[in-house]
Amino acid sequence: MATQKSKYPGKASSCQSFQRHKVMVVMDLQSGDLFDALQNNKYSLEKRRQQGLDLLKGLCAMHEAKIIHQDLKPANCLITKDGNLLIADFGGSVIQGSKKCMGTPEYMAPTQGIIIDMKNDVWSAGMILLELVTEDVEPYFKSLSPQEAYRKHASINPKSDEWMLKTGTTKETLRQTPSSDAKMALLIADMLHPKNSERVNAVEALSRYNSLLSNLANAT
Repeated sequence: MATQKSKYPGKASSCQSFQRHKVMVVMDLQSGDLFDALQNNKYSLEKRRQQGLDLLKGLCAMHEAKIIHQDLKPANCLITKDGNLLIADFGGSVIQGSKKCMGTPEYMAPTQGIIIDMKNDVWSAGMILLELVTEDVEPYFKSLSPQEAYRKHASINPKSDEWMLKTGTTKETLRQTPSSDAKMALLIADMLHPKNSERVNAVEALSRYNSLLSNLANAT
């Protein structure tokens, strides 16, 4: 079971499961989810950056176990009483090699309906990071039909000025001032590359994000 107790951070765990007419899972009670936290502006930017780290740690833990979540979004990220983030709702998750596809259009990679791949989760995590670090609480393609969302996602150029501005920088800023914020924009752009082959994996994303947080901490 994807939610069973484990040593990994960033992933919700279950206490037990049992089956009567349906499979029932007993989980730890958490304080809420990231969707509500973002809607209510509950946490500071510093805390949201830390939640981004929790997200990527959980993603690496899943992928190490060969699990593809397929439906990463703020509503499926639980928040503990200490404000830490846990990835939850593994109902649509699959083991690498499966051909079952699902997800929420606003957070689905453009390749998700074609390829079942761990890097689809990386794309979804990139969309969540955009909301965490830019204070924009709405999905960028909210209320689109699945077909419209797919077309929009497939046409994204995450290193264009339009997308860089969403993360508070521009390509010119990246060239002239390699600040932590600019590097954050570049990391998110690399997580949102439309082609799976060009998109970073979870381990690289976590490593770069960790370095960015360390640089930000040293700068304060």
